[in-house]
Order: sequence, then C-alpha cells, then structure tokens
Amino acid sequence: MQNKNEKYMREYIATGVCDKRRAIFNATAAKLPNGEFGMCVLAVNGDTLSIYDTNMKERIGEHLYTIPLNEVSDVRINDNFFSELIKGYTLRFVYNGFTYTFKNAFAQKNALAVIKSETN
Repeated sequence: MQNKNEKYMREYIATGVCDKRRAIFNATAAKLPNGEFGMCVLAVNGDTLSIYDTNMKERIGEHLYTIPLNEVSDVRINDNFFSELIKGYTLRFVYNGFTYTFKNAFAQKNALAVIKSETN
C-alpha cells in the first residue's frame, strides 16, 4: 500500500514543484511582499524557491512567488534542537530589498539544508 505522503511527493516531483531532493514543506510566513501572511508551502526545484498558498490539507494552492536562491542575501536559518521543540525551525532571507521570514517549519532540517546549499 502506498503512503499518502509518498503519493503527493511523487506528484510534486513529476509536476516540477520540487526536485528529487524533496525540499518541500509547510511554514508560517510572517509577511510577504504583497501583504500575505500565514501558512504557505515552500519548495525548491533546482536553484529556485517557490512559495505557494496552501489549504493545509496536503494540497498546494496558488503560486505566489518564485525566488532565485542565488540572488538572496542575509540567509539565516535557526535549526537547532531547542528551536524545533519550542517553535519550529525558522528561515529568514532578503530578496529584492524585502525580508522574507518563515517560522513553524517543524522537522525540516534537510529541506532547510538544501536552501542553504543553494544560497552559498
């Protein structure tokens, strides 16, 4: 029997939402450039980070932003053990003069490592 998460992951890879590194996860956006905030999906495909709205039922919604990771600066990832226990991992970076901040990324150390590797 196929795991439901594996089914979605195969779909995301096949449709180009993310690549075989499986760097896709939910997080809470504090504020995005057009004023959006709340739950979203972050996905890496190659050297590009895409941000999507989500209905929080394992389905990806509207595509909001495409960010070339080689153009971001001031990347900060708080992925230590205590951060995850208390509030989840956090990700912060600057792109086109706007500071993107995401929190509540629980159990996403590997996905955050992919983002970090693409920004260096």
